[in-house]
Amino acid sequence: VFILGRGRWGYRYSPTGRLLASWPMPDRDIWSLDLTVDDDGKVYVSYLQHQEIPESTLPSYVTNQFDILRSGIWIFEEKAYERVPVPDPDPEACTATPDKFAAPERIWLGQTVDVTLTTEGRCPGLTEPAEVAIVFDTSRSMSFDDGLERAQNAAARSGSGEFSVTRSNRAGICVEVVRPRRRGPAQRGAARWHRR
Repeated sequence: VFILGRGRWGYRYSPTGRLLASWPMPDRDIWSLDLTVDDDGKVYVSYLQHQEIPESTLPSYVTNQFDILRSGIWIFEEKAYERVPVPDPDPEACTATPDKFAAPERIWLGQTVDVTLTTEGRCPGLTEPAEVAIVFDTSRSMSFDDGLERAQNAAARSGSGEFSVTRSNRAGICVEVVRPRRRGPAQRGAARWHRR
């Protein structure tokens, strides 16, 4: 079944109503008047370009007149679809997947449907490699409330969370050693701490 539809588009449907092909007319600014198909499957569409004659130049009893500027017949022939190979997108490029659907799927002639267009996208983005140093303080105060153990557990969890150690990200562990240095007479509480 071939149809000359609105917007000056041609459509071909199967007997079950499945759309098989669609194509625009070569010039959609002029009238597409009629459509017919021959035994070989060629589609013929008659067209006409007109120019309205101002009513002020016509007798009072004559309206809706126009001059024919050009007319003819467009001939369409079916060609096998050739798929054009599309290269894979760059891994760092954004990709979008469009989709559309209509509801209800089947209507009577003249009814309207809601057409919904959706797009899902993915942008991997660019990230710079991270270099992180984890420093453990082993001073006496870190023994309060299991502070050193809790710090070690937090560092272990960071390796499986938002920051992961990979070929792009690198992490190092340092231990800060604190030792007392005594200056002057030995007095309780007079020791100073030297950090290295």
